[in-house]
Amino acid sequence: MRRGSRAVVLAAALGALVLTGCDSDDGDEAEQAAVTGDLDGDGVADGDDGQAAPEPVPPPTEPAEITPVPPSRSVSEDGSTVQIEGGRAAFVLPSGNVSCVLSEENALCQIVEKTYDVRADFMMPDVLGDCTVENADAMTMTNEPAAWTCAPEDLAPSARVDRLGWWAQELDGETLDADGGTLAVLPYGSTMVHGPVSCTASESGVTCRHSELGNREIVLARDTYWIQRF
Repeated sequence: MRRGSRAVVLAAALGALVLTGCDSDDGDEAEQAAVTGDLDGDGVADGDDGQAAPEPVPPPTEPAEITPVPPSRSVSEDGSTVQIEGGRAAFVLPSGNVSCVLSEENALCQIVEKTYDVRADFMMPDVLGDCTVENADAMTMTNEPAAWTCAPEDLAPSARVDRLGWWAQELDGETLDADGGTLAVLPYGSTMVHGPVSCTASESGVTCRHSELGNREIVLARDTYWIQRF
């Protein structure tokens, strides 16, 4: 559905699994005996008791099969409102032109086609690489007034039902087949709410608000955009 030239971190962080052994002096000595083995050539390891050293146990050749535990999350629906609890969620508009990822802290929305260039004073100051007012394609709500940036990669694949679009599958909601997968769709007239963050879909675009950032608001559409900066 769109170019895939850049990379963004959208997926949830995976917890590191650290396996620790038991430290003991006896274990160290047994390991040392197994390593030194037959120093005299008579099949017996050096030691007071003359016992043969145990054969060392080879390390496993295959990693343990550990199934990741999904984050605690749930979704409910009340009329045209989709309420997300925990985790993150993503959706595309029915047109496929706008994709959004929501968390309890923020919303990031990306547009595929727009008919305007962004004002320079609406650009985030820490954009990377060749992000300019001409190719800026994403808006986010932050504590700073600026809201436009360049998403490092397409957000639409994040809305696949086997990824952050999981909520649509649980609600038996609308979907769209694109980008090699089935994407979760937020229908026009519907609102997704995730803590203080909410996004409303309409035929003219998407409107996202953050009630804990002074009711900060962004509007993203093909022909226009809007940033409420207080």
